[in-house]
Amino acid sequence: MKDFQNLQAGEKEQTTFEIQRVILLYIAYKLGLVKKVEIEKVVKELIKD
Repeated sequence: MKDFQNLQAGEKEQTTFEIQRVILLYIAYKLGLVKKVEIEKVVKELIKD
């Protein structure tokens, strides 16, 4: 049971990291630092996982 809880916590951290990554990319895109193609590439990576 403890292993299962640890797994869930790990997955939650991973999801939070991915969300932060998308937000940072979006901000960078709005500031004109990142091209739309870069964002689409990262989003496809996240969906694939």
